[in-house]
Amino acid sequence: MWNDRVYQFERRLEGGCVVGIEGFTYINEKVVRRLGLEHGDLVRPIKRIVLREGIGYRYEFELVKKNPTPSPDRIQVDACMVGEGLKLLNRDREQLFFAGVGLRITERCIMRFKLVIGDLVDVAFPSTNPYKLKVIWKHVSFDSCRVSEHPLEARSHF
Repeated sequence: MWNDRVYQFERRLEGGCVVGIEGFTYINEKVVRRLGLEHGDLVRPIKRIVLREGIGYRYEFELVKKNPTPSPDRIQVDACMVGEGLKLLNRDREQLFFAGVGLRITERCIMRFKLVIGDLVDVAFPSTNPYKLKVIWKHVSFDSCRVSEHPLEARSHF
């Protein structure tokens, strides 16, 4: 039966997955945050929802046991500020660097999250390649409810 087993959660750059429920089951970032999931935690499916006939299922999960282990090859930086030129800044408004590489967001991230200068975001990237950085979460603030005086242009500045 699909709900009589416990599975280990595997963190990905964005969201995560469990392997073993009819193959591979993705868990999106919103659910990861709502449940407070970390790489290695144990989860159980509690609800199975039919997607479309013949396509498969979507599952809802519950956290069974915290079992955090270091996530291999993944670095997450929380509460980065979006700056001009697609740069990511710390709270002192200085550009963030990893292994000598200035961290920047992509056009795709700007469009997907509707980012403007001053927004706070969480990002993740492979420890071996900061150029593959992804915005994984946009924090909601009172400032993000107004139109920015400095919207980001959807073009890269590399």
